[in-house]
Amino acid sequence: MRRLLALSLLFAASACGGSPSSPNSPLSLSGTWTGRFEYQTAGANVSDDVTMAVIQSSTTATGNWSAAGQTTGTVTFSAAPTISGGFTITQTNIASAACTGSSTITGTATATDLVFTVANVTQTAACPWATAMKFTLHK
Repeated sequence: MRRLLALSLLFAASACGGSPSSPNSPLSLSGTWTGRFEYQTAGANVSDDVTMAVIQSSTTATGNWSAAGQTTGTVTFSAAPTISGGFTITQTNIASAACTGSSTITGTATATDLVFTVANVTQTAACPWATAMKFTLHK
């Protein structure tokens, strides 16, 4: 009887694909993500196409992003369903000088969807950053 029970359990485990994955397993976020970069500037809501290449190492993901409007930057965040991390942005201002800022992000991730908002970047006279930045990406 014990042998039959052991065989039944073995069969059930193999039918389900072996041992269950750990509930704390990181998401697989590496790859190319595309979508929208939305923000507010000068009282207007703006939306731009964006592409981000993500590389993941264990539970940390890093990405380089670029928007169609020539804005670029980086992100580093936790590879988990609830993400948080760092953010950089580089853009040429109207005087043709490069502006670079940094901030933090919070959001959510699945294997196919990545959505995060950016805390406001510190403003300067030469670099008046947009506000309400949001990225909605799909793989």
